[in-house]
Amino acid sequence: MSTGQPDLIDRLAEIIKAAAKQYPYGSDIDEGCRGIAAAIVASEEWQAREACLTFGALRKVNVARCEEVFHALAAWSLTDWATAAAGELGEACNIIKKMRRYVTSTNDPGQNIDPASDEGRRLLAHEIADVVIYLDLLAARAGIDLEAAVIEKFNLVSERTGSLARLAAVKRTT
Repeated sequence: MSTGQPDLIDRLAEIIKAAAKQYPYGSDIDEGCRGIAAAIVASEEWQAREACLTFGALRKVNVARCEEVFHALAAWSLTDWATAAAGELGEACNIIKKMRRYVTSTNDPGQNIDPASDEGRRLLAHEIADVVIYLDLLAARAGIDLEAAVIEKFNLVSERTGSLARLAAVKRTT
């Protein structure tokens, strides 16, 4: 059985073996299983997995910060949120324009951005992140579950184009 994650499997096997040693033969199976599960959940690998950003996590803190620091989500219309997102996309496009000019033009090199530089990628990453943040707030204002919408639309396009690539909904345990 190959899962494409042999290092993770080997590490989890080590964690399970170490935890199992605490529960000698004849121990209560439920107690042993819970102890092994606790060891896995406490592992760095599990914690890193749990630290991944999800649409739900973004939505929760994004709306909370908006209402704490700026204004109520409903204070802006859909037009306001869409305009804000478009403005951030425009800023990302401006950085991309300056990156392109860096490669193709010798005019005013001080105004251009090296696309291979860490600073250039950081600037672009920040603007793209702003777009995602505003789009999440736009979706929240419209009452749209962005995760569900992205999964549905991605899969519709895959189906229409004959692609086998599909997104599956993440099962939540809350």
